[in-house]
Amino acid sequence: MIKRAGVSAPAYFWKGLFMAAYLSLVHKTSGETFNGRGLIKVDEMLCDALGVAPTDKWHNSWMSWIGFQLAYHADKSVADVLVPSRADARDNERKVIDFFVANFENSSYHGR
Repeated sequence: MIKRAGVSAPAYFWKGLFMAAYLSLVHKTSGETFNGRGLIKVDEMLCDALGVAPTDKWHNSWMSWIGFQLAYHADKSVADVLVPSRADARDNERKVIDFFVANFENSSYHGR
């Protein structure tokens, strides 16, 4: 048993818990891979597709909800991860979801 933050659990529990998830997207048309700072280009593409000016923040905070979901579910496609949440999304969120489903495949991975 290993104790962290006052919680005792078997070592296998902690090993999986602290595995890093890395967001990586492949453009369906060009085949270009976007990860790390390259994801800024994805944000610019999203803004262009939606007809809004890019800023120094992720448009509609997509990195916080779409980026996290895709990185965490590295073994699933963009459509498998995002389409289920589309029904409960607001109109502007649906447009963001549709953009990612139409343009990218998930090539995220887990590692240390």
